Amino acid sequence: MSNNSESTVREVMENSLAAGIIFLTSSIGMCVSICAICVVVRKKLHKNPFGILCLAHETPDLVILTTFAVFSAPATFLQLDGPLFDQIGKTVGHFDYFAWNITVYSHVTIAINRFTAIYFPMICRQFFKVKITLIIIGTYVFLAFLQTTPLFIESCYLFYIPKVYLWAFSQNACGSILQNVDMTLGISLMTITMIINMCTFWKIKTTMRVINSHLTNTDHKEQKQEIRFFMQALVQATVYIVKKLCFYVFSRFVSGKWPLFFITFYAWMMCHLVDGVILIVYNCRRTKPAVGQTTTMGLTASVSVAKNVDSQR
Repeated sequence: MSNNSESTVREVMENSLAAGIIFLTSSIGMCVSICAICVVVRKKLHKNPFGILCLAHETPDLVILTTFAVFSAPATFLQLDGPLFDQIGKTVGHFDYFAWNITVYSHVTIAINRFTAIYFPMICRQFFKVKITLIIIGTYVFLAFLQTTPLFIESCYLFYIPKVYLWAFSQNACGSILQNVDMTLGISLMTITMIINMCTFWKIKTTMRVINSHLTNTDHKEQKQEIRFFMQALVQATVYIVKKLCFYVFSRFVSGKWPLFFITFYAWMMCHLVDGVILIVYNCRRTKPAVGQTTTMGLTASVSVAKNVDSQR
């Protein structure tokens, strides 16, 4: 009896600790996401394509972290179970999977946006307008929704398991397919994003090396802004890749409830939390755009650089 009692007490303490960690981390992440959104609005970035794309990935971050705080944490603390909980859990899992896919596509779009702005500045100015950017966002939101349509099948779902503090796909063929698609597509897209951003960063560095002596102080400031923007994208893409690797690769080399919790669910929470921190760090220092400026991540400086390079040739 004493052993059973001690085991029960230990289990209750572990559940309480896990619930506390989930609630605290996700709550901090929610605050960070709200602050990140406020930074975008305060800097008036939401009036240009770059800021709109920032909001397009930060808003799903906030949504996902909110579900962790209001659903996963209480479910872990109370060890909820039963048909009603299972149904709610599947719905929340479906919603979170949809939001996660939106964040991934948003980062890819941002990378393409920046690449175009540096390599083809005039095309970017004409193409990446607010209206077209909203259409692009609507398109990949629709794609993200289509990616989750298998979850409408009763036997196919993503659900939370309070006993082991983990999110998992259903243990059947449909769940396995979804898991493999999520892993391969996610890692592939974020790898492509990093490659695109590295190419863009290389273009900036090589271009600036050629014309650096001809830059004014204002141009130097624009150059630093451009580099910060690209570093933001690189770091964010790295965070997302690490999350995927933790979830699908590193988790295979650990066992036990707590190690699996930290390398999967906790890594997922931290991914969205850190994503917001990165956005704040790299945009808080950004100077306020001039009135009527509709550039994407310092497009004016990019156009100036491109023209100067052409004149050098």
